[in-house]
Parts: sequence; C-alpha cells; structure tokens
Amino acid sequence: MPLGTDRSGRGLDRALVLMLLSTLVTAGCRLVPSADAPARDGWSESRVAERIGEVFPDRESREITVYRTRNYILFSSARGVEPIGRLFEDVHRRFADTFPVPVHGGDLLPVYLFATSDEYRRFYVRHTGVTAEIAGLSIGHAWQDYVATSIPLEQEAIVHHEGVHQLMLARAGYTGGGSWFHEGLAEYFERTVRPAGFEILVGAELRSAGFTLEEIIRQPQLLDPSWGHQSSTRAIRLYALAASFIEFLHRGPHARHFGEFLRVIGEGPPFDPGFVARQVRAIYGLSLADLDQQWRRYWLDGDRQPPVLTAPLPEWPSVDSD
Repeated sequence: MPLGTDRSGRGLDRALVLMLLSTLVTAGCRLVPSADAPARDGWSESRVAERIGEVFPDRESREITVYRTRNYILFSSARGVEPIGRLFEDVHRRFADTFPVPVHGGDLLPVYLFATSDEYRRFYVRHTGVTAEIAGLSIGHAWQDYVATSIPLEQEAIVHHEGVHQLMLARAGYTGGGSWFHEGLAEYFERTVRPAGFEILVGAELRSAGFTLEEIIRQPQLLDPSWGHQSSTRAIRLYALAASFIEFLHRGPHARHFGEFLRVIGEGPPFDPGFVARQVRAIYGLSLADLDQQWRRYWLDGDRQPPVLTAPLPEWPSVDSD
C-alpha cells in the first residue's frame, strides 16, 4: 500500500503544490497532505481535533502532525510520518492480495504514532485499561479501529502485524476465533514479508513434543505475562505455530476452503474451542487430531511451497525522515 508518492510522472509541479500546502494549519495541528488522499474521508476538522485531544492529552495540538493516505489517517507526535503511511498502504494492498476477505469501505483508518515508547505505553494503559505490565511488553497494538505504536519503530514488522489486526477487525468485522486465529493470521502475513528463520523455527517446534493443534486453539492468549520469565519464549513458539497452521490452511491441500474457514471462524464466538472443532469437522470433514497430522506433514515432509513476494517492499524509513 505505498501511498503518498507520485506515480503519475508529474512529480515536480505536484511536489511544489504539496510543499506549499504543507504550511497550512487546521485545528491547530500540522497537516501534511498526501497526493493520493481522497477528497472525502469521513474525518472533519472537528473530529480530527477531538481525536487529537483524546490520544495526545499532554500535548498541544500544534505538536501533532496529521497525514492522510488513501486508506489511513495518521496522527503523530513524532517525525517520519510519510514513510510510515506508505508502509501501511503496502499492508492494505498485500492484505487484499493475500486473504479472501471482503475489506469494506469506510472512513480512513486511524494510526497513532508516538514520539517515545513511554508515551505510547501510557496511551495503551489509559485507553484500553491493560496493566502497565502488559503495556511494558508491547511495542504496538491494534484495538477498535486503530493501530498505535511509536517512532522510530522498534520493528518494521509491527506495521505488518498490527495492520492485519486492524483490517480484520475494523474492515472485515472478524472478532471471532480467539487469540490463535488473530495472531496466527497476523504472524502469517508478517512472515510472508519477513520469512527469515520461520521454516526452521516451525520445523523444530513440530518435531518436538510440544503443542498440539488442539492445545494451541485452547490457549486463551498466546502471550500471557503470568507465565513469568517464559512469557516471551513461549509466545514466540505459539505465534509461529499458529501462523504455520494458517499457512497450511491457505496454501496446503485444503486451500479451496480457506475463505470459508476465515468467514465462519471470524464471524463466530470470540473464544470457543468447541465451536472451532465443530466447524473444522463441517468444513474439512476432519477432526482436529486428523488436521493436526496433515498440518505436520505439510511442513515436515517437503510438500510446502513458501509464499513468494509479488512486489518489493517500500523503502524502510530512517529515524530522521520527516
């Protein structure tokens, strides 16, 4: 979804216009217009001002940059907004190419970018009610209709991962399935862009006497601070396994049922392992144990066809980009 760039070949005159427009001030905040922004986006001046007050209560509105792309509106207390906008647009395009999911239209999707990780984590606690302990483990999250993180990004992957959560929740309306479903989808998408080490990790996990498919589906959360010092390590394993299962369903022998599976599970209850088992039986004609065996064979018997990137990634923004 690389937006905010000029693809028309008329770069000079458009660039001059944008440079002049970038000095405009509306509702006290800096507006950075995008060449690809739509004429109507659902975000009025008053709505923008109200959202700035909610998200950045400790800052003056003039400190906040607002930047629009075709599908997103970015609010930032940091520099480097435009390249991040291009990354989110890349996620939107790749999402539509990857998942057979209807991405309904609507208002521009909000993204909140904070100048420091502390500012981000204070917002996370204040806005969602999570504990400071959970927020301390986070470098970004998606909730309701938004994605929030800090700049400079600690990991580029946060845009790919949380961007999928945002689109599944706010556009497709999929709230069902549970943690394994949503984290598996996001991690799978992220790994199609950054696959390094994924196959090795999954292979090692599936060869070990680790988690079964049923155990993964029965996990209320794939990342749980109550696991203590093992939280991060265990979460890495579970995220990878959930993602590998999603890839198997998408690219394996049952690929023709993938869209139906996403819709049925995504529109189902938020956490009901019994419901998932029944729908697996209805869609695939298999028990979870049988599907577990096929999933392992897909990864371990050499039949896997790794996803291939269909387009280069947009340039990764530098810390000093503006």
